[in-house]
Amino acid sequence: MDDAVAAPKSITWEPTAVGNLTSRGKRSEFIGSLPMQPIASILTALQSGKIKYVIFSGEALRYGSASIRGVTFSKEYDPEDY
Repeated sequence: MDDAVAAPKSITWEPTAVGNLTSRGKRSEFIGSLPMQPIASILTALQSGKIKYVIFSGEALRYGSASIRGVTFSKEYDPEDY
């Protein structure tokens, strides 16, 4: 029997990142995943202006790319906090 079937790692597996940020010149993009449950609330908050900033936490950009470990939605941003 294959080891992956006999002792699946999915039970204890944790993701290393929620997405990836790529920045090249004037273009930047984030490709990642968010849980489905808060999507409606996030969209409503964006439309009403309650969310003004999306703050990514993760690795520093290297060769124009970085793994993102967390995403925070905020109405205010103070660079001193980070």
